[in-house]
Amino acid sequence: MSTRFLGLVAAVSVGALGITAVSIAQNAQAGRANRDVEALVAFGPRVAGSPALERGANYLLAEYRKAGYTASLQPFTYQRYEDLGSSLTVGTEKITANALYASSVTDVQGRLVAVPNAGNATDYRGVNARGAIVIVKRGVITFRQKLSAATQAGAVGIVLVNSVPGSLSMPVQQLSSIPYVTLNGAQGQPLFERATKETLTVRLQTQVERVNVAGKNVVAYLEGVTQPKVVIGGHMDSVPGSPGANDNASGTAATRRDRPSRRGNTTGTSDLVR
Repeated sequence: MSTRFLGLVAAVSVGALGITAVSIAQNAQAGRANRDVEALVAFGPRVAGSPALERGANYLLAEYRKAGYTASLQPFTYQRYEDLGSSLTVGTEKITANALYASSVTDVQGRLVAVPNAGNATDYRGVNARGAIVIVKRGVITFRQKLSAATQAGAVGIVLVNSVPGSLSMPVQQLSSIPYVTLNGAQGQPLFERATKETLTVRLQTQVERVNVAGKNVVAYLEGVTQPKVVIGGHMDSVPGSPGANDNASGTAATRRDRPSRRGNTTGTSDLVR
């Protein structure tokens, strides 16, 4: 699961601007936004806890200070999850699975039992799930509700089939006592249909690592702002292997692009925080 950072926050005073001034300012802002994106991308993939993300934070900090803002780094820690190689083995076929954040780390074997409809608690009526690894389809109810229903029914593992061909990896804010994985739709849908027609014995293996990672928010505001009325934030981290231009250097640049042009305007009374 990927956790997102607040890329920056700054306070500015908002007032009326002339049309010509706005046009000039917008052109200048677009240029600044592009430079911000290029600078952040040049640091490399800004994965949470990486040196590249640290350099990005320091870049934003320096830019705000150059513009006359009071700026600081706000440290925090969070728990990062990583699947180290989970799988579901059916006979001699080993299928790659994605363990959800909630999943326990274990190795279990059992019958593969298909649960109809959404995998809600009522869908287990007439289904012998005790001691089995259940396979359910995505949709209608939350991942957490599917987990709760499977656990209450006595299942020893749960396999969630994505509704589309691609893979799926999402956080579930409740640690599970049983392994909880997802399969991409292309592999999962046929397996679900097989489980409705024949008895299958499968092996479910989950390998999950959770580590504490340190991060930093960049916080910036104008002198004299004590209680901002609006707060706008943007995350500046990116996923591994990606330069993160679209996600989310562009968003980080956008949240601060009108900062210089409005800094000197004191005619307004609303405090905008970015």
